Amino acid sequence: MNGLEKETIEVQKALSELEAAEERAFSGSRAIIRKTKTAIHMIHVGRRDPELIDSISGDLAALTESLMAHPQLIFGDMCSRRWPSSPRRRFTTAR
Repeated sequence: MNGLEKETIEVQKALSELEAAEERAFSGSRAIIRKTKTAIHMIHVGRRDPELIDSISGDLAALTESLMAHPQLIFGDMCSRRWPSSPRRRFTTAR
């Protein structure tokens, strides 16, 4: 296996890992949104649920922690603007 093949395999692995992290982010975000909607509704009808509200905070912390290896999923395009060595930054046109 030559260097190019090794690099290709590493890139494919990194992209697969990023895709899995995106899926975790989407599903975790949807779950947090659903719980938040329920909590807001319960507050409006006078049935505040502190345990539900606490679980939302825990879910958010767990989601953030699980995505720390992929800051671009948390901060979006800010990553490419902050670090000039980012490939996305090098190939963008001047604004």
